[in-house]
Amino acid sequence: FRIHFHQHPAIPLDDDEGTYLKAEEIHEGAVKDMYQYCFENNLSQVWVYMWNRWYTTKQWSLWARSASDSISRLKTTMVVENLWKHLKRRDLAQFNRPRLDLVTHLVITSVLPRVQLTIDSVLERRHIGRAKALVPWQTEFKRQWLDMGKSDEERLVQKELAVRKGHLKGKALQRD
Repeated sequence: FRIHFHQHPAIPLDDDEGTYLKAEEIHEGAVKDMYQYCFENNLSQVWVYMWNRWYTTKQWSLWARSASDSISRLKTTMVVENLWKHLKRRDLAQFNRPRLDLVTHLVITSVLPRVQLTIDSVLERRHIGRAKALVPWQTEFKRQWLDMGKSDEERLVQKELAVRKGHLKGKALQRD
């Protein structure tokens, strides 16, 4: 039933017409397929488990690609494998067979904050109260504004210091 995982409204069916299904139709078809399979093989307990843990609308939205409007470029297993690789190499590298409470502590204090920062970065969310980063033209405008706010004397002193620093660097390079 791997097909249930990969179906998406933006991907047409493999038929002559190139039919596109809606997300609700994909969910309904997947539930029907699973129920039919369990019914034909007399697997009532399996159906109960599959329905409660995988195929209810709430659970479906957690794992099925069709539940999202966009198509992820990453496979979920790749993300999970990468997470465990970093956990083992970064956080658990100095521990041989760590206890579960230590692993839990490291996940909560070390891994989750990094994951949250990554998610915030991808979704372009910033801390509340913190301004968005300036675009290049705003950065240049701000630099010019601050420069024009200085007195002529202060600007001349800074220019002279910059020239002297450059002159000293030039002499040091000539000696070598």
